[in-house]
Amino acid sequence: GKVLKEGIGEDFGNQERISKLLRFSSTNSESGDQTVSLAQYVSRQKEGQDKIFYVTAESFNSAASSPHLEIFKDKGIEVLLLHDRVDEWVVSNLTEFDGNKLTSVSKGELDLGDIAEEEKKARDKEANDYQVLVDKITEELKGKVKDVRVTFRLTDSPACLVSEENGMSINLERMLKAAGQNVPSTQP
Repeated sequence: GKVLKEGIGEDFGNQERISKLLRFSSTNSESGDQTVSLAQYVSRQKEGQDKIFYVTAESFNSAASSPHLEIFKDKGIEVLLLHDRVDEWVVSNLTEFDGNKLTSVSKGELDLGDIAEEEKKARDKEANDYQVLVDKITEELKGKVKDVRVTFRLTDSPACLVSEENGMSINLERMLKAAGQNVPSTQP
């Protein structure tokens, strides 16, 4: 449970042993039950996948309905749904498991490795066709977002916000503000 998850940041000497005991929700399940271990996730990875993908949110339903999951659902790639408050702390202290990097689906450029390489090349070529629209949106949102770009991570939604690769997640920012903490201003 949540107390065990705290051990990832509290007991670095046993971090590897503790990580084998952690359980999370996943897109492979319809319920919010946290029954998926990292080892189970790794055993179900697609060929060519070398990352453990996750999304953080304030509730299971928020995580499960995130637009960031669209490309993963489309490709049949499992994503861990992290909805405990302590999960943000877990992923900031546990960066890999069994040689697989833990990767947020809502941060930075999306890299599915070999799984979508050909498709990505085709879409990158297509992105140039939308440069005029991207420039107009960039101008309209000037000062509110850091950058606007065409993405291949969405299949149904028109847009999504993405944090910087090494920046604070939008969920963590929301939690800190709710706790009355001063949060540095960031732009998605």
